[in-house]
Amino acid sequence: QLDQQMTTRGPVHGRGRAYANLVVKPDYSGQLVQGRSCKIRNFNISAEFTMTLPKLAPGTRLSADLKSRWNSFQAFAKRHEEGHRTIWLDSMGKAERRIMTLSARSCSELDRRIDQVFDEEWQKSERRQDAYDLAEQKKLSKHPLIVAATRVPRAKAQAIAASQSNYARAVRLRKRTN
Repeated sequence: QLDQQMTTRGPVHGRGRAYANLVVKPDYSGQLVQGRSCKIRNFNISAEFTMTLPKLAPGTRLSADLKSRWNSFQAFAKRHEEGHRTIWLDSMGKAERRIMTLSARSCSELDRRIDQVFDEEWQKSERRQDAYDLAEQKKLSKHPLIVAATRVPRAKAQAIAASQSNYARAVRLRKRTN
């Protein structure tokens, strides 16, 4: 039930739901200065980060063991999302350093090149984010809370499958005896 609640009510991420999420809204600014060539001054990339983490509904009571697993899971989710934030910040720093070295004949050309470099670094960052999620997914699947949360539905599914199998066997036996 816990796993189902988190995956149906968790934040939207990509094409589905997640246990936690980090949304980044980047912005960049600077002054284009035309001389013999156009250069950028006072260039800066900034970002607004919004982190959504799992939380229990007010008044939720948990056993000591489950509360310990929950607290550990919350810490895992926060560390994971902070990892995404670190990747974004690193990528924005790389974009900023590359952009600061640019110049062009015209400011409109430089403006296009700035957008191009930012987009290139953003795409590289997206690939790093995907690789990070893949590596973290392995850790998440072994987390004690997730193991416990998915064990119960799996056991129910196995019990249902077994009862359906027994039912099917009983039906076949009846059909064979007629």
